[in-house]
Amino acid sequence: MEEGQPKEPPLGVHDDGNKLSVAVVCTAHSGHMLPVLPICSELFKRGHQIKVYTADYGKAEFEKKVKQTGSEIVLLDMQGHTADSITEKRRKENRMTFLVLEEIMLPALRIEFIKSKPDVVVADFAALAGATIAEEMDIPLVLNLPGPLSLLRTLCGMVDTSTAFNFLGLHVARQRLDAMVLGKWMNVQHQAAWGEKLRHHVGRGAVVLIQTIWGLDVTTPVYPNLVVTGPLLPPAPDLRDRLKREHGELFKFLRDSPKGVVYVTTGSIVTLHDWQVSVLYTGLKKTEYRVVWSLKEEQQKSLPIKDDPNFFISKWTPQVELLQDPAVEAVITHCGWGGVLETLTAGKPIVAMPFFGEQPLNARLMQEYGVA
Repeated sequence: MEEGQPKEPPLGVHDDGNKLSVAVVCTAHSGHMLPVLPICSELFKRGHQIKVYTADYGKAEFEKKVKQTGSEIVLLDMQGHTADSITEKRRKENRMTFLVLEEIMLPALRIEFIKSKPDVVVADFAALAGATIAEEMDIPLVLNLPGPLSLLRTLCGMVDTSTAFNFLGLHVARQRLDAMVLGKWMNVQHQAAWGEKLRHHVGRGAVVLIQTIWGLDVTTPVYPNLVVTGPLLPPAPDLRDRLKREHGELFKFLRDSPKGVVYVTTGSIVTLHDWQVSVLYTGLKKTEYRVVWSLKEEQQKSLPIKDDPNFFISKWTPQVELLQDPAVEAVITHCGWGGVLETLTAGKPIVAMPFFGEQPLNARLMQEYGVA
C-alpha cells in the first residue's frame, strides 16, 4: 500500500465503519455450540457485534465460553423445559430432539429478533428455529454444519456424485444406502420432516459452512453456497497453554501419568446404561493406563469404585485443549463430528463407539481411512 492511501477496512466490515449485528443461534449441546464459538471469536476480532442465542438451561455450561469469544449470550425462555424434560418429550412424541427444540425455541427467538433485528443470522444446522426466523424477517442466513459432506448429502436427499455415470447422454447417480438414509426414508422420529426443512433453507441459498477434513470425504462438486472450511480450531500451542493455565488439576493429573492416559467421551446427549459404565470402567482398569473420562454426574453413581486415583472423572472436560496434550495416548469417542475433527487434528488414535444419528457414518468413514 502506497503512503497516504487510506487503509482498507477489515474483511466483512462496511466501508463506512459500521459494524454488523450478527445473531448466532445454537442448541445447548457441546457438539453444536463448540464448533460455532471460533466463528464468534473471529467475527468479534473483525469488529462485529455478536449475540449468541441458546436455551436458558445452557447458562451454566456456556455463558463463560460465549463471553470469552467477545460475544454476548442471550438465554431463550424454554418455558420451564430442561435438557432432561426435552429428552422425555422427544421420547413420548417419537420426534427428533432438534424438532422439539425448534418448536420451543421459536416463540422466544422471534420476540428477541423483533426487539433487535440482526443483520445476519448464523445458525447451527440443528437449530433451525434461527433459519425459520431469518426467512420470516428476510435476514441473510449462514448455516454451520460440523459434519462431513456426506451428512449434508444424506440430510438433504442429494445424490452421491461419486456413483454417477453417463449412458447415451443420460446422467445417472444414486444415494448410497446407510442407516441414516434408511431412517429418513422410513421417517423414523420424523427425520424426513427435519431433513426437508434443512433442504429448504439450503435450496433458498443459505451459505453453508461445512467443517470437514480432506480425505474423509469423497471428492465431489458442491453448490456455490456450500463452503468447506476445515476444522475451526485455535493453534495447538495456544490450546496447550490454556490447559496448563486454566485447568491446573487436570494438567497435574496428566503430568503424573508416566504411561500416558486414555480419554473417554460419549457426548452431551447420550445417557449410558449402568452396565455400560461398569463394563467401560472394568475394561479401562485392565489396561493399566490412567483415564480421563467425561461422564455425566448422575452416571458416575454407576462406577464400581468411587474416587479411583487413576481415573479423572468429570461431568465436563476441556476437550479441545486436552486432546492436544502429549499425555493423551488414545481416545474412545462416540464420534460426534466436532470431536472427530478435534481428535484427528491432534493426531490421536481412535476407538469408535457410535450411538445414533450420523455417528455410525462418521465411525465408518474413519475406519475406512484407517484412523480408527
